[in-house]
This record gives sequence, structure tokens and C-alpha cells, in this order.
Amino acid sequence: MDEARRQLGPSVAISLISMPNAVGFYERIGKARMPDAFWFGRQR
Repeated sequence: MDEARRQLGPSVAISLISMPNAVGFYERIGKARMPDAFWFGRQR
């Protein structure tokens, strides 16, 4: 994810749609939880 964010740049948001058994992974790496999705907001 860090590499994808680096290549896309700070003006792009990333939405991750999670399978139910992957929710814990995204929580462990510090992503904000939304109902069945996680969000990397734009930095600009």
C-alpha cells in the first residue's frame, strides 16, 4: 500500500473493499474502519 500511495501521489484517495476475513489486516496496519471498506484520504 505504501508503494501504491507513493506512485499515485498525495492528491489521490484509495478505497479498499474488504472481504470479511481481511478486516483485521487493515485494522492492524492502522486504516480507519468503515462498513466493509477502508479509506486512505487525500493529503492535498
